[in-house]
Amino acid sequence: MHTRVGTPYYIAPEVLARNYNKACDLWSIGVITYILLCGYPPFNGSSDVAIFERVKRGLTSKSFPPEDWDEISNEAIEFISNLLQVDASKRMTAEEALQHNWIVKNVGDAAIADLSGLKIDGMAKKKSTKKKLNGDQLAARLKNFVGLSKLKQVSLNVLAHHLTQKEIADLKLIWEQIDTDNTGTITIAQLREALHANGHHTTEAEMKSFILGLDTDHNDVIDYYEFAASLLARNQNIRDDRIQEIFNHLDKQHHGYITVEDLTEIMGSREHAMEVLGDDFPDGKIHLDEFRARIKDI
Repeated sequence: MHTRVGTPYYIAPEVLARNYNKACDLWSIGVITYILLCGYPPFNGSSDVAIFERVKRGLTSKSFPPEDWDEISNEAIEFISNLLQVDASKRMTAEEALQHNWIVKNVGDAAIADLSGLKIDGMAKKKSTKKKLNGDQLAARLKNFVGLSKLKQVSLNVLAHHLTQKEIADLKLIWEQIDTDNTGTITIAQLREALHANGHHTTEAEMKSFILGLDTDHNDVIDYYEFAASLLARNQNIRDDRIQEIFNHLDKQHHGYITVEDLTEIMGSREHAMEVLGDDFPDGKIHLDEFRARIKDI
């Protein structure tokens, strides 16, 4: 086959070269498996061109960051790595994939009779179990978010509002383990208790930094979208269409740039709006190119 088809995240390198066969489907299965286990694609980028360049390069030593993959078995990582071989001739076949230790151990004969109880590295269908919260990993994510600029924090909050429930399903499961009273918000006490119960012992200074950094609307509690925004900060590129979507949301008055008035409407006060602008935008305006340059890597 010689026509390039496929969604950017899932497309195989040989498809980009317009010379491929059914082995390209095994590459896509590798991408899907990767996403199912960590929640984001292995080859990300701010545009299709950037994604394609990473696809052609393939996996690197940084493809399985420990904060997301430490609790995933080596067999699962090996399974993905064998599927995401840039050289299609070295890629596992469908038959080999079905016989891989990770598949056999987790599925076995149940794949033929009944998949309702399938469990993969601590992840299962929602009715049978939940992904266990890791206190140290959660604290690391929160610290990363708190260290971002105010503009990046607000942008991630907007992004969290625009993602589908499917895209943030894992975040919802983590949230439900902290918001135990189902109020839609969590207090600093609930966050501290969740971190402590799951292996991370915090200091008062750390907890104060979390609440100050996460509470973007300054109402003294953390809502679901503020929390989701903090977990979206992964030091990865945001695609251009997402950047445009965030920019359009912040450009409340549709001037083609973001103003102090726009940010005041979102942040609740001019003082907080000025914190977002900082010293980077002395004219009080953020144009799309400036906005893209500052938030593309979060």
